Amino acid sequence: MWPERLPIASAAHSASETDHEGIASLSKLRRLVRLISFGLLGAAVYQEMSKDPAERTGHGTVGGVVPYDFRPPTFERLRDALWNPSDPRLFVPTVFGVGWSINLAQLGRFFQQLSTKKPGF
Repeated sequence: MWPERLPIASAAHSASETDHEGIASLSKLRRLVRLISFGLLGAAVYQEMSKDPAERTGHGTVGGVVPYDFRPPTFERLRDALWNPSDPRLFVPTVFGVGWSINLAQLGRFFQQLSTKKPGF
């Protein structure tokens, strides 16, 4: 008696399909990032556990690129990673875990430089 689907305007229908495709692509990207993150975490743990116990430091890099640190965080390391005006890097090794943190002192300088630039120069 009732139709399976009500007729939908083709423009609205195609916009809806585009939205769904965008959401599906974002979902796939999130899955990929999560997979890479877990892979790097596993690689870091494997790298540390494959060392002799006397040589384990709890920190290093995976593949010479991605930093990791499994030592308990200290206030000094937290401060140096998150607010270190003397470090010119924006991305610094994370205090705990795998990857990088943002040096907020350098981020502030970056935005300050952006705000002082005149348009067109």
